[in-house]
Amino acid sequence: MPESVEPVDMSSGRAEGGTPPVDAARRRANTWLGRPLWQGVGAMIGLGSLILTLAIACDERARSSADENKSSAPPVQQQIVGNCNGQGVDIEINCPASPVSRAELVLSHPELSGAVFAGRPEELPTPPEVSVSNARAHCDEWREWMDGNPRMYRPLAFTLGMSAGEQDLVAVRRVGVKIFKRTPMAATIAIGCGHGGDGVWEGYTIMVDTVRSTTILQKGDSDQRSRMPPASVSLGDPGYLSVSIIGRSAPGYLYEGQVVIDAMVNGDDKRIVKGTTDEPFRWYGETTGGDAGFYDWNFSSRKLAYYADEPEYLDQIPE
Repeated sequence: MPESVEPVDMSSGRAEGGTPPVDAARRRANTWLGRPLWQGVGAMIGLGSLILTLAIACDERARSSADENKSSAPPVQQQIVGNCNGQGVDIEINCPASPVSRAELVLSHPELSGAVFAGRPEELPTPPEVSVSNARAHCDEWREWMDGNPRMYRPLAFTLGMSAGEQDLVAVRRVGVKIFKRTPMAATIAIGCGHGGDGVWEGYTIMVDTVRSTTILQKGDSDQRSRMPPASVSLGDPGYLSVSIIGRSAPGYLYEGQVVIDAMVNGDDKRIVKGTTDEPFRWYGETTGGDAGFYDWNFSSRKLAYYADEPEYLDQIPE
């Protein structure tokens, strides 16, 4: 009779006649984790978790402390510091306006200066009509008429007006004359347009001598004179100052040239030029006597007429 064989139950998870496989795997894992290497790794992981926990706690404590300090800090004071500078918020600053500069230099002819015409009486051009109210002083009305005619020559004389405001400084350092052309004075006719005395001059006078090539500064009618430069005329206070510029050239000649004034306005160089090579300034030298008569406006004929002297001209002015 054959021997009977007991069947194997595969659902129990164990091999025929051996140890269950799950229990064997557990024993091997326990053996590996029990070794020193993996024990050290586990210790380091635990230490890292502790450090992370402490860091989070410290950060939260620091944030809480910062919030407390911020809420308890005193507010920023609002104050004005320095020149038109504010510290703080919502500050209204009213800055004082800087003084407006009124520094200015204006060059013009004297009010009572006439001219000399190089030509004959019948060649005289007709000037603008003169009103009775301007009978004694109408050089301003005739200025363009005289300056625009190339045969008209003015005296070498100017008035330099100097203006200054607060914190302004205006200074005239040099006045010079350049001669482009000089011709002998032949037949000439004097043109009058200003009648009356100027009175006593109390301001500064700058005398330019083209013969000696010198410039002299004089105060009023005093005897004190200084060569210019180094002498200069300065205005550092608010106000106005009038300076008379008078030139002297050789008599008997007609000149064409240029007047140059070097000044300084609030630290900046400034140059005023009267005359160019294309449109020169024309003037005449000193007269040496001769006929004292002149031509001026006649209110009856309403044109230029000859007068032997100033009283003859004044007598024909309507009342």
